[in-house]
Amino acid sequence: QNPDYQFDLPGTYYVTLSVTDDQDGTNSTTLAIEVQNAPPTPKIRIPDGINLGNNNWKVPSNRIIEIDGTVTFDNEGDELQFFWNISGEDLTGEVIEINLVEETILELRTIDSRGGETTDTFTIIPEFVPSLIIEDWEELTEIARSGSVNLKTFSENGEFNLYMWDVKNLGIGNTQILLNDTDTYDFLEPKWSDWVQGEYLLKVAGRDVETNLWTENFSMTIFVYDNPYAHFKFDEIINEGQWLTFDSTESSGFWNGSKSLEYTELELNYKWSLNGKELAGTDEIITTLIENGGTQTINLTVFQDPVGRSYYEIEFYADYKPWGIMNTFPENPRYGEDFEVYLNAYDEESEAVIDTLKITVYDIEGTERAVLLYEDQGANFNIIFEVEYTGTMVLEYQLTDEMGNYRTNISNVEVLGWVDIYVESIEIKGKKETGKKHNIEFILTNYNETYQTSVYNGQEAIGTVDLLIEGEIVNTWSYNIGPNDSKVFNFEWLSIAGLRHFEVIAYVSDGEVIVDNNNLSIATSFKSEKKTGLIPSPNLPIVLISIVVVALCIRRKPN
Repeated sequence: QNPDYQFDLPGTYYVTLSVTDDQDGTNSTTLAIEVQNAPPTPKIRIPDGINLGNNNWKVPSNRIIEIDGTVTFDNEGDELQFFWNISGEDLTGEVIEINLVEETILELRTIDSRGGETTDTFTIIPEFVPSLIIEDWEELTEIARSGSVNLKTFSENGEFNLYMWDVKNLGIGNTQILLNDTDTYDFLEPKWSDWVQGEYLLKVAGRDVETNLWTENFSMTIFVYDNPYAHFKFDEIINEGQWLTFDSTESSGFWNGSKSLEYTELELNYKWSLNGKELAGTDEIITTLIENGGTQTINLTVFQDPVGRSYYEIEFYADYKPWGIMNTFPENPRYGEDFEVYLNAYDEESEAVIDTLKITVYDIEGTERAVLLYEDQGANFNIIFEVEYTGTMVLEYQLTDEMGNYRTNISNVEVLGWVDIYVESIEIKGKKETGKKHNIEFILTNYNETYQTSVYNGQEAIGTVDLLIEGEIVNTWSYNIGPNDSKVFNFEWLSIAGLRHFEVIAYVSDGEVIVDNNNLSIATSFKSEKKTGLIPSPNLPIVLISIVVVALCIRRKPN
């Protein structure tokens, strides 16, 4: 009976009412209605602002903001014209951009295509909003898909209770928008399956706690690279002491630009480590010495320029070389002594044998005197022989295990001579007067008669020597005297009247062999006399006779 109807467009409309009663009687009437044009209703939208109601808006101060008039309502949906006035400045267009620092009255006049026109005003209230950035963003413009990359915001003068992150892949156009209440964002969060190598535009803004206004977007471009591929191969039959080559030419790194389907190979750098120790080589192919047998670990880290890394590691086993234990006695034999060599061969994984043992004898002048060669001696070998030359013996052996690995070794044994120390002389220098200083000088000599008859190096004599006077030690010296050398010793002595007995006794630390010329001690005597005046002292009878004679001569007769 009372319908509501809205006319979309202006014009003349005819409304007919038909009525039917319960006896099927009908009648109708028509009414002409003239509909006029409805003028537009000005409205605005500010993406960075907050609508406070009653045409009042709060916006960030000192920032270029966008004011959108396209939300203006027009009943007929006509095309509209927009005329703005801000502090006396006229602007046109659906959307305008302004930067405000103080409260401003904004006037908007809209005209539709039928001539309908409406003007309305809005109050814009600017408020300070702090800014934010991403910490260390300059170092994050190039990253690799190697795990999480946390982006953290930073602000010097504000607090925020909500953050909006906007990430867009510029190559394929995929966008992710995330709202959260934390200031960090995992850029490579696994739940977004569209993370691929390419160029990304990231924006982030925070909502200010005090004003509830959003900060200006902080924007940065991030290049995401696939990690390189690290791999290497090598000969798996490896022995201790072998030079082994590792080849990583199959390693690779590629970049597909965001707007290009062409792949570009990136530069790679290589870091090798063997058993935790970094190797010197940095090329894609390196050769290194496997110094020890047993389980080894080789790993490669491939660094991609500008970013990205990959790691590859593998364990392998190097077969041990056989080992030899050689014992010699004495450690440094002397001329004429018996010398014993004992050699044992063994292997970590199997059995080992002694292929050869070669003993070469050189005299002190370097002339080869003898060569002793022993072959195929099994796992144990022992020999004893007399040393006939001073100089050097070179012991060389080669061992082989069941895998064909071999080990060689060379060691030198120095053959020493003998010492022959003796006291050559002792002399007391000075006048034989009581109380005078005298110099006691003696000579020790290290001499061996075989020096003159054979190639013989002798040995440095090391020991001590004592000076005794009347059986008591008055001084002790230590000495080192080379072969065929002598050393002079001196001692100052203040003479005492009478006969004194002096003795020198030498001691040798290493002992001697040539003993037929041994003279380790020598003795001498020294007699000191009292000093006299100008006239010799007469004896007692002469003195008594002289007194009697003088007395008789000076005696007077009585008057």
